[in-house]
Amino acid sequence: MQNTLNRIINSVFGFIETEKPLYPLLFFRTGLSLICFGKFFVLYSNYLNFYGQYGLIQWTISKFSNYSFLPHIGDFALFLGKYLHMSADSATKLILQLFFLFLFVFICWAFYQDGIYCLFCPSSDIY
Repeated sequence: MQNTLNRIINSVFGFIETEKPLYPLLFFRTGLSLICFGKFFVLYSNYLNFYGQYGLIQWTISKFSNYSFLPHIGDFALFLGKYLHMSADSATKLILQLFFLFLFVFICWAFYQDGIYCLFCPSSDIY
């Protein structure tokens, strides 16, 4: 039993620690960022029609059908509205803008990290 468990652990760590090519990951992150930014530009003008307090996905219905321990966009919007003295619609737009700002920073950081590695390690066999 112990031998089998050691073999499984070694195979899992061997898979994790093996160097893998970075170019597919770089293209995946870049493609995913383009899709997310496309979603941002399509959704931005009609965001409140979909996710606003009285939009197609109303907060009371989505909160009722959701688990009680999960965060909800209405909770964040009402919290921001209370402490930043803004309406729920403005707080909802702010949440959308913050989400895509953090997405943009993450994608730029990941692209920078993978790109630097690909630039300075061209003789590596992992391509």
